Amino acid sequence: MIFKQNRLLKLLLLLVIIVLGLAFIDNTISKPKVTLNIKKSDNNIIFSLASKRVDGFLNLKVISKAENKQLWDVNLNYFPGGNIQYGVAPNDFVIFNGQKQTAHQVFPPNLKPDSLQNSSEIDVILTYQYNQTDPLTGKKCYKFNLKNIMSKKIKAQAIDCDYLIATEHHS
Repeated sequence: MIFKQNRLLKLLLLLVIIVLGLAFIDNTISKPKVTLNIKKSDNNIIFSLASKRVDGFLNLKVISKAENKQLWDVNLNYFPGGNIQYGVAPNDFVIFNGQKQTAHQVFPPNLKPDSLQNSSEIDVILTYQYNQTDPLTGKKCYKFNLKNIMSKKIKAQAIDCDYLIATEHHS
C-alpha cells in the first residue's frame, strides 16, 4: 500500500513538473500575438489594439495610400492595448511594470492630423515589444479601406511589413 502511494505521489509530482515546464516553454518560446481592429463611432475612427505575450505597444503610424503620405505617428510608450481614437494620443495608462505612462504624438507635431476620408485606403504600422527578460521588438502592418467600416468593427488585413517599411511614405 505504501509503495502504491509513493508511486502515485511520484507520478503526480512528475505531472506537475511537466505542466509547469510546458507553461514556461509556452511563455518564453511562443510568439506574441497582436491584432488590430477598427471601427467608426460618432464620426471618429477607433483603433482597437489587442495582444498576447506583448509587454506593450511602442508606436502607431497611419499612412494614406491615396495621398502617398504619413498622416499620423504616435509614440505609444508601452501602451498595454485597448482603444485609440484617431488623432488623440492615449494618456494616463498603466504599463506592464506598474508605471503610469502617456503616449505622445510625433507627427504632425503640435497639430491635429488630416482627417480620414471614408473612401481612403490606409496602411497602419504597429510596433510592439515582447519578452521582458530579453526585450525584442516586432512590427505588424495592416491595411484597410475606410469605406467598408460604417459602424461595425472590422478586422484589418495584415500585410507584408518589409514591403511597406521599404516603401514607407514620409510627409
